[in-house]
Amino acid sequence: MPRVQLAHVPADDFDDFRFPSPFHEQHQWPRFVNRGIVSGRSVDLEPLHHKYLNDMLVGYGWGRLMDLPEVMYPNLVQMFYTNVELKGHGARTVLKFYLKGKWYTLNRSILASIFDIELGNQFAYFVFDFDLKDIADNMGDDMLNTIIETICVDCNTPGGIVRRNLEPHLYLFHVWILENILPKAGHLDAVTSFECYILYFFETEVYLDLPYIIMKEIIRIREAADDSKALGFGAMLTKIFKVFYVDLEGEEIIPTKGPINSISVTSSKISEKIAAREHDRGNPRVANVVAPPAPADPAPAPVLDGRIDCVLGNRENNESSMMLVLILTMTIVLGGG
Repeated sequence: MPRVQLAHVPADDFDDFRFPSPFHEQHQWPRFVNRGIVSGRSVDLEPLHHKYLNDMLVGYGWGRLMDLPEVMYPNLVQMFYTNVELKGHGARTVLKFYLKGKWYTLNRSILASIFDIELGNQFAYFVFDFDLKDIADNMGDDMLNTIIETICVDCNTPGGIVRRNLEPHLYLFHVWILENILPKAGHLDAVTSFECYILYFFETEVYLDLPYIIMKEIIRIREAADDSKALGFGAMLTKIFKVFYVDLEGEEIIPTKGPINSISVTSSKISEKIAAREHDRGNPRVANVVAPPAPADPAPAPVLDGRIDCVLGNRENNESSMMLVLILTMTIVLGGG
């Protein structure tokens, strides 16, 4: 690969074991050498709480990312961001990075293989709020409201969404995203437009291509104008370094952040909020209601799909159906709702 040469610096007057060019050593390395690192977090929930994250990630094909290395190599992470480049786009997106005298290449398939995750069929990545509006407009009439209403309890616009606005079963998934996919340091309560987008497609079972998102996020971090922004993917990079047999001898090692555990469930009161959300909807499950005896000469019974409101919404205007609704309603009231 051609080296970038500065007029006032001889081409070979740099550390070519650590950097591919004098430009990387003199201008890029100072931008990253003192940055903090978001390591990423494994998942270690008690079996009782697997439904709040483990089962969701496994069902979406991302389950293997729940188990990440417990250490990272800060100097190599900083060196990685100094020397990484993005090539291609869409399905042909490639990352090239230079470490210890060698170039390495990552593409979608290699990343998926390293972490044993599935490739998705949707390539999406954006940063600004207006991008979500443009995408939603292209998806159809009122799609932006559909996205927000699918993932939120009460909110109006993506720019103002915070975690407490989300459907409670999405709380931990949002935490996991900010630790492992769109890594952020510090305050993690705000929900960006792209996070809304991920949450929506997760809920509707449209499979985003995670390797593509990770590669684009790495480059966004590298190219950010703010040189104090934390670097990301510390634990994932440990695994990548080992797969590529990068020499780790003598490198500084620091522990990664502790796992997402059941304390997160209890402190966020997720179970209670989910129960309250179901109560607010006014849709107790039919399975929890004792069925009344059938009338002597029953009219055709309405079809139930698991919620009482289906009975109320589809009842026929005749005496037998009205009696069935009345009995069901009394059963709910007397049984505590």
